[in-house]
Amino acid sequence: MLKRLTGLLAPLLALCIVTGCWSKREMNELAIVVGIGVDKIDSQIKVTFQVVDPGEVAPKKSSGGRSPITVYESKGDTYLEAMRKITTKSPRQMYPSHLRVLVIGESIAREGLSEILDIFTRDWEHRSDFIALVSKGSPAGEILKVLTPIDKIPANELYSSLETAEKKWAPVSVVTLDKLINNMTETGKESVLSAVILKGPADKGQERNNIDQIKPETYLQYAGLSVFKKDKLLGWMNESESKGYNYITDNIHSTVHKAACPGGGIAVLDLIRSKTNVKARMKNGKPVILISLRSEENIGEMRCVIDLRKRENIRYLEKSVADDIRRRMQDSIGRARDLGSDIFGFGKKVYQKYPAYWKQAKEEWTSVFRELPIEYDIQVNIRQLGRSNNSFINRLED
Repeated sequence: MLKRLTGLLAPLLALCIVTGCWSKREMNELAIVVGIGVDKIDSQIKVTFQVVDPGEVAPKKSSGGRSPITVYESKGDTYLEAMRKITTKSPRQMYPSHLRVLVIGESIAREGLSEILDIFTRDWEHRSDFIALVSKGSPAGEILKVLTPIDKIPANELYSSLETAEKKWAPVSVVTLDKLINNMTETGKESVLSAVILKGPADKGQERNNIDQIKPETYLQYAGLSVFKKDKLLGWMNESESKGYNYITDNIHSTVHKAACPGGGIAVLDLIRSKTNVKARMKNGKPVILISLRSEENIGEMRCVIDLRKRENIRYLEKSVADDIRRRMQDSIGRARDLGSDIFGFGKKVYQKYPAYWKQAKEEWTSVFRELPIEYDIQVNIRQLGRSNNSFINRLED
């Protein structure tokens, strides 16, 4: 029996060994792509690949003079054609399995993302957890040519900066390929992507001495959100409107608020947790959206003279912050209505709760969305005052 079992297993094991390395590739044959930019130039697709030089990234092996990344560019009638034509310039095959950032040029975004995104969902070498961005005011390729001071790999710094900004300040949103496609195809909800801009002369950003300065002349910066309908870019949201979007979609991890003090001056509050619920209900046969938010904050900075031991002063600050959050939400909704895109998913809430109404209203939802009544229920609670009930500034005023 044992001999018979061994006889059966031996061919299977041999098959695994023989076929296990069918796709094996040597590292010295590959160019590790960490960033991809896509632009439309003269009716052609232009792709830009940011490629890592492993020898320059490793501190012990770095020559100190060469750039840690190399950028390759090529044009073609299709994305795949442009990508393959890069082989005429690169000694190695492009390997995008470590892709961190996809930067989409504004012209491509306005025409539509679907054709570009199709290859990223179809090609097994492309991972799906990279972030997608829209380049505002500059070609996507120029974004990927800018060297960054903290992280030697600019694509990594773009990725990390976006995550940090979302968690600590909340004017942007981390959107991966999977999330983007899900938002584009979901009933009653449209998409947003974070916008990135190039500050300073583009040519200067490619020079090593730019990041050797204490304050680089050229750098990259996030600038709110870009608003889509289906797969097409419609316009932009500023920082305040983008924060309002994140409040409504329950995507606030931490941020700060300036609260007006009674008698003048401001207090700065540090948000420690926030929860938003959005519900749809019918009123007189028409949908109404209710946005409920509960926020907990700590006193972070005092720039006014008030007694924090008095409950009425705490309530004054809480109301000031609640009013600020409501204003940001209203501004964000107003901007989305101007653009005609339900990025908040109000339509999705109506579809889920009132499918019969949605069936007859979905074709005109943009018009309905522009007039949709919104009700707000925002409550802010100050939990901690810090190590001192009152600022020493109070004593200076005595």
